[in-house]
Amino acid sequence: MADIKVPKRMLKEEMKENEMQNEVILYQLLHRQLNQLSAEAESVERKAVEAAATRQSLKELKSDSDVLMPIGSGCYAHSRFSDSRRVLVDIGAGVLLPKSLADAEASIAEKEAQISKARSELQAEATKVVGEMNRIATKVKR
Repeated sequence: MADIKVPKRMLKEEMKENEMQNEVILYQLLHRQLNQLSAEAESVERKAVEAAATRQSLKELKSDSDVLMPIGSGCYAHSRFSDSRRVLVDIGAGVLLPKSLADAEASIAEKEAQISKARSELQAEATKVVGEMNRIATKVKR
């Protein structure tokens, strides 16, 4: 049986075309990853705003102050805050733990530090992804 000989030039062009297709696919995957990172960053930002608002609310709490108490499904009831020494803090999985206001503020500060770290990690990852996308775009344009 005779061997089929394909000119080297044709092989090189086909390899180059396959490489470019792979780069385009990688670019698309990186674009999706960047969109996911952006969504995560928005979620982290909402948590940061919520933590800051909670910390501010804890500072403003005083005995016998009127507060809105969430009762579920976006409904609230007017209530009176009677014990300015303790609040219930969600420590995860819906478990509430009574803490002093100072301890609750410390918990919020710790949460804010974790949020800040997550924000930095997301930003670093997004920077890497954008850098790789730019590298691919430059390569494909050539």
